[in-house]
Parts: sequence; C-alpha cells; structure tokens
Amino acid sequence: MATSGVSAVSGLAGAATQATGATNSNGVNSLTTNDFLNLVITQLKNQDPLNPTSSNDFLTQTAQFSQLQGITQLNQNMSNLLSFQQITQGADLIGKKVTYLAADGSGSKSGVVSGVSLANGQAQLTVGSATVPLAQVQSVQAA
Repeated sequence: MATSGVSAVSGLAGAATQATGATNSNGVNSLTTNDFLNLVITQLKNQDPLNPTSSNDFLTQTAQFSQLQGITQLNQNMSNLLSFQQITQGADLIGKKVTYLAADGSGSKSGVVSGVSLANGQAQLTVGSATVPLAQVQSVQAA
C-alpha cells in the first residue's frame, strides 16, 4: 500500500477497512481508534523508503481523526440532550389532559397523562392504558 500525501478522513475509513479487514456500512462512523492506529502502522510498513511520508502528513491525519472523534462525541451529547428535553416536556404534562392522535388512525382521543418514559430515543406518555408518543399530542388542558 503506497502512500502519497494526506487523504480525506473518508478516504482513511476506506483504507482502514482494507488494512484491518473490517467491513461496516456506516462508513466513517465505523472507524475506531484501533482502526486508525492499524492504518498508520500499515502506512509505515508499506511506505517507500526513498520517499517516506512526512511527519506533517501524519500530524494532519491525526488531527483529522481527532476532529472526527470530537464531532461524533458532540453529536452523541446533543442526542442525549434532546432525549432529556423530551423527558422534561413529557414530565410537565403529568396530571394534565391531552388530546392526541390515536395510533390506529381512528382519530383523536384524550385522557390524563399519568407517566412518561423513553423508548427508542422518543418520549412516550402513558395516557390511561395507552402509550402515546409525545409528537402525537395535539392539545393540552388542565385536568
């Protein structure tokens, strides 16, 4: 595997897949720290001894990977914040009467919210014996 300059992070993911034998349809999201280190080791093993890869190229690749890790962590934190916000919104509805779209498409139903939970990253209200996604609430009234 000859190296010629710095490739983009998405190129690194493809090279890491070749170097590690890993296959994943997530693309860049599947590149782990171990994959990146394996890629760097593979680059070092297979570089042209008469034209070695410069240290600046490795620093650039490391910086790109660090930036990718930071963005991935930021996305995870934002997702967690969104889930917390939905739980808080649902908790504010406990004891209130809500009108919501029925899951079976039979129109609007109403009832008093008795609880809230999180399922698949989405807030779910307990209204009577029904579980209602927060997004299906149409109106809120004092009980």
